Amino acid sequence: MTLDSIGSRRGAVLAERLRGWTVLEAGCGNGIGSAVLDRCAARLTATDKLPVNVAFASQIYPWLDLRVWDATEPWPGDRYQAVVAVEVLEHVADPVGLLRNLFEAAVAEVWFSTPNGLGKPRPPDNPYHVAEYTPVVAREIPPRLPTTAFGLASEIHARMPAICSEPAEDTEPAAV
Repeated sequence: MTLDSIGSRRGAVLAERLRGWTVLEAGCGNGIGSAVLDRCAARLTATDKLPVNVAFASQIYPWLDLRVWDATEPWPGDRYQAVVAVEVLEHVADPVGLLRNLFEAAVAEVWFSTPNGLGKPRPPDNPYHVAEYTPVVAREIPPRLPTTAFGLASEIHARMPAICSEPAEDTEPAAV
């Protein structure tokens, strides 16, 4: 899934799913996906570990709540109903640690995606990626993480059922 494409059906589905929720986004990059989420979220805080990304996004989307945060470190603020990390896992050496931090910041759900790479041990083609994950490899990343996780495999549109569970249709966002 990529929210960088405003017309992305998957991005629209995620934004609609999180309508009315408080949302923390890790790895907002240039902020274009954050602008999509902001239209539906009750409150969105978009973060990136690179100050240059936050500065750029702030110029383009001045109404967004943008902050510098390295998601490999614990979130220092309040918890959010949902946490979103779109194509962030492949940039870190410790994806399990990153996911634990995301779950610590979430009250209800964590959504993440990763590009459909060929998986370890093949070195990634992108020099900024530590690793690239197939759905099969991605299932092995988060041992014993909460079942509120949703993993969306980027290019093949597949759910990762080994680590994901879908809440009942009538699930309401938890109060924060």
